[in-house]
Parts: sequence; C-alpha cells; structure tokens
Amino acid sequence: MVECIACCDKILIADCMQAPCAHCFCPVCVSTLASLSVQDESNFPMKCCNRAISPTIVDPFLDPALRRLVATVRREFETPHEHRVYCPQVRCSSFLGSKANVVPGQTVICGSCNVSICFTCREQAHPGESCGESKAMAGLKLLAETHKWRACPRCKAIIDKTEGCNHMVCRCTQEFCYACGVPWRPRTCSH
Repeated sequence: MVECIACCDKILIADCMQAPCAHCFCPVCVSTLASLSVQDESNFPMKCCNRAISPTIVDPFLDPALRRLVATVRREFETPHEHRVYCPQVRCSSFLGSKANVVPGQTVICGSCNVSICFTCREQAHPGESCGESKAMAGLKLLAETHKWRACPRCKAIIDKTEGCNHMVCRCTQEFCYACGVPWRPRTCSH
C-alpha cells in the first residue's frame, strides 16, 4: 500500500500512477489533475515536483473521453502561440491546428461549426481573393454599411446615392433598387 500524494488515501501500488519523482496518485486524483490541466495552459502538462508526467504514464488512468480531450489540448498547447489557428467565429473559437504546417492559401473546415477558414490570415475563407484583398473588402463592406451604401447585385461595385429616386443603373448596366438592393423590376419594388 502507498499513499496518494494528492488526497492521502491508501491505495495498492498496482492501482496507482507513479510520477517520475516517485510520488503516487490514485486514479480519481489522476483524472482530477488531468481535468484541471486542460483548463489552464499554465497547468499543462500534468506535473509533480515540477517534472512533467508523460502521456504514456497518465493515459491508462483516464476514461476515453478525457483521454481524447487531453490529446486535443496537448496538440493545441504544444503548438507555439504564433502558429496557432482558431476558428474566427466568435461562438466557436475551436483550435484548428498549426499555421506552420500549412501551404499558404490553404483552407480548412472547422470540425465544430463547419465554417471554411483560411490558414494564412486566420479569417473566414475568401476563395479567389488574396488575404489582403479580403481584409480590405471586409473594411469596405463595413464602411458601406455605416454609410448605407449599396453594392450592385451583378458586379458588386459600391454605389452611393446622393439624390433622386431608388432606381439605380450601375456602370455595368445592371439596374437595381437602391433601397432593397435587388435587381430592378418595374412596378414590383415598393420602395
């Protein structure tokens, strides 16, 4: 019998996890420590006496769900901060992998929310546009929303109406309603 260093319960040595420093942990304390270690990067990986405990020592004491969670978090925490890519969707923010191992312009689908993400700029994917063009376009769209400008439904050129009715004719010859932004159909738009 040995004493668990965390809870002081007596356990059989065959049933405990032995850390590299020779301290023993009961299975309940191993699970608790593993759960705590994935919640805060400063607690990861599990340590005893400031010595990291190898996953090969910890994993046999974890249930399958916790083992998968620890493996996922290990992948994230072992990736340098500057290379980490997270889902840009505020409600998701899942870790997607390392930017270092990706071909520039490569996209990936977030396994949690199914959004396509550009690994280069770490924003939502923007097929056919460079990362700079995409950010500039996002800024322009925000400016257009602020000033209540409209985009042509055909060529996406930004239009600013200064006077007159809502019937617009773009330089690409597309006619549209400035109020609702849809292609112009005489006597069908209420604006």
